[in-house]
Amino acid sequence: MWRIREKINNVLRRTIPASEVLRVMEWYDSIAPSYDVLYAREQRSKYVLIDKVLNDADGRVMDVGCGTAEFLLYSCERYSRNCFYVGIDLSFNLLSIARRKLASLANDCSCIAEFIAGDLLYPPMRDGVKFNLILLMSVLRSTYGVSTIIKFYVENYLGDEGLLALTIMYENENSTVHGGLCPEEASFAGKVRRNEVICLITRSGGAEGDEG
Repeated sequence: MWRIREKINNVLRRTIPASEVLRVMEWYDSIAPSYDVLYAREQRSKYVLIDKVLNDADGRVMDVGCGTAEFLLYSCERYSRNCFYVGIDLSFNLLSIARRKLASLANDCSCIAEFIAGDLLYPPMRDGVKFNLILLMSVLRSTYGVSTIIKFYVENYLGDEGLLALTIMYENENSTVHGGLCPEEASFAGKVRRNEVICLITRSGGAEGDEG
């Protein structure tokens, strides 16, 4: 595990300020009871936008910033797929809700799921673990070191022909009007909110969706 830990210390630790990580954790812990009312429909709209590519992404799934596991519910309802799902989130309160949701799905979902409290800057994964699908939905802002973060996840955790789907939140709507909205190595898949875009990356270097 030391090889990955050393990379994380050298590569990821400066991409998001520690104060921002703490702010996000406290915010989502505080709104956990109303999270689904506020965000579940919005999150599903993002999955619908990339539904075609999600349909081909089976097997091992890493959902970074999983919230209340809305993607797991969507996946089970939509595809009834077999998968090994790992949900990671900063908020203990959101993860408690996610575990309750999973219990209610016991007879309807064939996925094996694990939920882990963790920070995307210190992913709690062993060396050599690869995923067919990695999600970073609504966790990255344009002010973070986005290219560095996604490059790290692609190189260390995404399997061959795997897919990484992410959204990037910009400071305001005007920021999404001009220029490249996705990192150079990613393809633009659409605008999900006035100030948030969705981008896709494949491990093989090929692109899904339209260039933007």
